[in-house]
Amino acid sequence: MVRHNLTLSAQLTLILGAGLLLLGLILGAFAYQGMAKILDDALRDKAESLARQLSIVSVDALLIYDYGTLERYVTDLSKSPRLRYLALEDAQGRRLAEAGDTSARQSSDVIWIRQPILAANSRLGEVILGYDRSHVTTLLRSLMGWSLTGLALLLLLIFLLTRWSMRRFVVQPIQQLAESYNPLGGDQCPRIKEPLPEELRMISATFSRLCQEVQEHLLAREHSETQARSALERLMREQRLATVGQMAAGLAHSLNTPLGNILGYAQLAQRRDEGENLANLQTIEQQARLCRDIVNNLLTAVRPPQARMVRFDLSEIIQNTVRLTLPVLRQQGLRDIDVKTPESLFAFGDPAAMEHVLFNLLTNAVQAGATHVVIAVLAKETEIQIRMADDGSGIDAALQDRIFEPFFSTKEPGKGTGLGLHLAKTLLKEMQGDIRVEASDSAGTTFLIQILAAGKGA
Repeated sequence: MVRHNLTLSAQLTLILGAGLLLLGLILGAFAYQGMAKILDDALRDKAESLARQLSIVSVDALLIYDYGTLERYVTDLSKSPRLRYLALEDAQGRRLAEAGDTSARQSSDVIWIRQPILAANSRLGEVILGYDRSHVTTLLRSLMGWSLTGLALLLLLIFLLTRWSMRRFVVQPIQQLAESYNPLGGDQCPRIKEPLPEELRMISATFSRLCQEVQEHLLAREHSETQARSALERLMREQRLATVGQMAAGLAHSLNTPLGNILGYAQLAQRRDEGENLANLQTIEQQARLCRDIVNNLLTAVRPPQARMVRFDLSEIIQNTVRLTLPVLRQQGLRDIDVKTPESLFAFGDPAAMEHVLFNLLTNAVQAGATHVVIAVLAKETEIQIRMADDGSGIDAALQDRIFEPFFSTKEPGKGTGLGLHLAKTLLKEMQGDIRVEASDSAGTTFLIQILAAGKGA
């Protein structure tokens, strides 16, 4: 069985309506009885006055036994309006004269008056008079109709005024209290600015205190949960870094030996061969050095790196990186790389780390589907800005704040370690530089690299 709970406004309206209806019925009953008594008393006074007049004029006729005169008095007086019955009796109860409707004795709409006829303190007879009161009933009903109509209008006005007052000063403030104080749905506890009755003001103050306590508890819990999440993420990151550190140390030890051999044999071959293979041997040496630097830089993801800060030609590093990587990247879908840089622009930092950063960004652009990359260099007094823009798939705006976190990758599982951009940012930080991704409404991704300027040189 479904139970429907009435609102406070509906309950107060029902109680008020029932109370006013009961009050109207009680007032109507008292008014009816009061008006009936007033009209009956007025009619009775009139009937008694007629009876007294007849008793006075009948004294002489009774003393001389002039019954004809008595009959004439009765006949003439019976013609009075609303006089239903009139009779005279002597002291022995004998009917001396009679006029009117004798059946009126059984009617409830007749007022009966018995007026004694006295002379010298002697009872000579009695006047019996029946006065019609049916018009009083009609008049009473008419008056009651108008009175009840006026009373109903008055009670309706009282009902509306009282209902408005209750809604204005009781129901609405309570509704505002119920709707306003929701500590789970807002940042602050609202207060009702309108004046309230003393009782509701106390309730409002209590709600305010409870709301503040709940919000303080929620803020404290949210702060604790945030700290717990941060601590857990930091612990997991440290555990991953420790694991990768162990793997990287073993990998670096395993790869450094063959890479050292490759470098040694490449350098030896360059001294013995001055023909067409010299350029290829130089390329082998450069790439072997790059591999060695990459292996060593893998360790920077798990331990604080120490950059080799030197003055180097940034334009040459950019041109060499593009020249070496473009043939390989073209096989993966890249068409061209547009480089806008001065012929000679010197920066201060680690050239190997700079090559690694550029190589990582170019590789990421191709893996994101880019076919065209623009590298623009802008030199300022104390820093150099490198803006690298591609036309790839871009990075979701919701993920741009996390792409530099270690082990965070937007690539499919197994296609990325999540260390590339983190390592790039770490290396640039060690060179007192920085890297960030710029928001863009168009497709593609734009990275802005900042490094220290070292002045111009040849």
